[in-house]
Amino acid sequence: MEQQTKEWHELRRRKIGASDAPVIIGVSPWKTPLQLWEEKLGFREQPQRNSYMDRGIAMEEPARMAFIEHTGIAVNPIVKISSQFDFMMASMDGLSNDEKTGVEIKCPGQNDHTLASMGIIPDKYIPQLQHQMFVCELETMYYYSFDGQDGVLLKVMRDEQYLSNLIEHEKEFYERMVNLEPPKPTERDYIKINDTNAVDKAKRIQVIRSKAKELSKEADRLFDELVDETGFQQCEIGDVKITKVVRKGSISYEQIPELKVIDLEKYRKEPSYHFRMS
Repeated sequence: MEQQTKEWHELRRRKIGASDAPVIIGVSPWKTPLQLWEEKLGFREQPQRNSYMDRGIAMEEPARMAFIEHTGIAVNPIVKISSQFDFMMASMDGLSNDEKTGVEIKCPGQNDHTLASMGIIPDKYIPQLQHQMFVCELETMYYYSFDGQDGVLLKVMRDEQYLSNLIEHEKEFYERMVNLEPPKPTERDYIKINDTNAVDKAKRIQVIRSKAKELSKEADRLFDELVDETGFQQCEIGDVKITKVVRKGSISYEQIPELKVIDLEKYRKEPSYHFRMS
């Protein structure tokens, strides 16, 4: 599959890619897990390409040629699916024909390029590299930082302990995608609003809800006493009628053997959302 095509974008939306890994584990400066989840499910628009992204895409091929010249190893961009977990994929900037050498190419800003020249890979890229090594079944791969003229080559080792934690987070995130269960919002998911009118309304809601909760508890207490005092029977007290209501028990669908072989997901309606106040 060719990268940057419509089919590639659709595949990335359904699976967990290497660039999703830093977001899922919480080290991405650009996106939160909730924002990524919303993008995957279509609740949020996919981010538009900006000048930095355009620069990276434009410089990728020259950087790949510089890497090949630097190492003497021919690599090509390729899309891989994990043989162990088919929800994991990796869009490699470069993988050799024998699939033993991989490279992640970055054309970063000056700060990240300077870190690379000091032998340091920024933390925000570590999950991506480990994810790629898992999907491609590599023990090592290269991180190549290219500023348009000079390239810095760093070798990365596979870290099984780090991967174990990363994969558990990715599994949980994927299950949330399938089950339409959003990740818990982080502080970055909330927009701070200091508008006086909005703050006043929020405070009034808090006061009203607090009073309503207290009144509801008092009403429930009085009702329970009334039912007990009238002998648990249907009766009319002034303008109030107490009626005995019988409800059917709920059906435990997971206990029905015939349904275990039926894919119920195809009968699910389109997802929706609402807001709650806490």
